[in-house]
Formats: sequence, structure tokens, C-alpha cells
Amino acid sequence: MGVPEWQAASAVRMSFGALADAAFIAEACARIHRCGDALRAQRVPVKALPDDALEPLRLGAALADDPASHLPPAAVADFWQRYPDALLVDVREAHEHAADLHPQRFGRAACNIPLGELGATLADWLQRPRPVLLFCRTGRRSSQALQRMRQLGYTQAWQVAGGVVAAASEVL
Repeated sequence: MGVPEWQAASAVRMSFGALADAAFIAEACARIHRCGDALRAQRVPVKALPDDALEPLRLGAALADDPASHLPPAAVADFWQRYPDALLVDVREAHEHAADLHPQRFGRAACNIPLGELGATLADWLQRPRPVLLFCRTGRRSSQALQRMRQLGYTQAWQVAGGVVAAASEVL
């Protein structure tokens, strides 16, 4: 996918841990590469918001800093009870999403909208709002996505604090 083999292998090892053997890492890298090829081949143009629509606004940042917007992984089941029609959105890159070995990690399948492509989707979501739960690997990108959404007035958005890493540590 345009990165040296050693860099891809290092990223996979960091994601899956030191116990992953060389064969597992090689297979994961191959899957990521195939996924990237497939995604590039199926690229569909979408209507995006203007770049300046995603610039930080002080009011939106305050809303995103609301602790109630950041759900610990243990609270996700209660979230689904309260918002059964909510959309689960993985804001990791497409290759990260495709390589996830636990696609129903938070109790349902997630749609993948990478953080860099979120602006294109927000235009539609603002017209038909519905609750959205965001996640990523560590919670950083989902927190940024939450902030962008709140800046644009989308109030029905939450994120999984700590992301996939926190969810995995709660299971251990």
C-alpha cells in the first residue's frame, strides 16, 4: 500500500502484539494490501463539504469535551439499549477496518468512514440526523471526529473512549 514492508510489518506487530508470529504478520500484511487494492478499484466519488466547514469552532470544541460524549467500552451495551437505531462508525483507515479480526466488537457491525473522509458523509447526516457512535483504535481519531461533528451542529454523536485498545483490555 505504498509503505515499505518493514513498516507495514511493524504496524501489524504493534496492532496485534508481540505474540504474533512472522506468518501471522505476513498474512495480515497481505490482507491489508489486497483490501487497499480493492478499495482503490472501487473508489466512488462523493459530495463533500467545503474544507473550511471543518475548521475548529470554539463552541463545538466545548460540546465535544463533554465527558458524557465519551463512553467507556463497558457502557456501549447500555448505549445500544437507549439508542437501538444508532449507527456504529469506525473512523480508522479502510485497511485497518478490513484487518479487524473482531468486526462485531461493540455488539454490531460498523460502517467504515475514515476520519479524512468524514466531511463527505456529514453533509448527508446533517440532513437526516440519527445517533452515531464513533470508534477507532485508541480513541484519538474518534474524538477528533466527534469534535468535527459537534462543530457542525451534530449533537447526537458519541465516541468509545480509548477505542478498540480499551475494549480489548476490558475483556482481559
